[in-house]
Amino acid sequence: ATFALGAALITVVPGTFAQGYGSTNHDSLIQKIIQKFGLKETDVRSVFDSFQQDKMSQMEKQHEDRLTQLVKDGKITEAQKKLMITKHEEMQKTMQSQRDSFKDKTPEQRRALMDTKRAEMEKWAKDNGIDIQYLQPRLGGPGGHMGGRGMGMGWKK
Repeated sequence: ATFALGAALITVVPGTFAQGYGSTNHDSLIQKIIQKFGLKETDVRSVFDSFQQDKMSQMEKQHEDRLTQLVKDGKITEAQKKLMITKHEEMQKTMQSQRDSFKDKTPEQRRALMDTKRAEMEKWAKDNGIDIQYLQPRLGGPGGHMGGRGMGMGWKK
């Protein structure tokens, strides 16, 4: 969820770190379902994994559609859109590789890491002539990621 540059950049950053951090809750829920209904762990995990993959695919499509609309509206160029997609993919890989270490950090350490990532993204956007507001995803309604309740990057609109 999530970052995507768009959920990205957010889900951004967010997203993938948040997924890793929340995996303990998923594991707990999976175990409760297994115990309650006497199901095989592999079957339940398969359903969870499939659901998560479907949600990520939806978020990726929404992100790309949003960037396409920004190009149509003249807010960003096609070249900037491609840069944003590439940066998003790069960040997703970084977040995936750091997921396990992130969940072992204190809230203060996670906040500091997110602040560092936000500063890096702001610099990257400025260096590429991209208004920072276009990095903030508009997923889940008018409030942004998850209706404004997500772990966004804290960028202003």
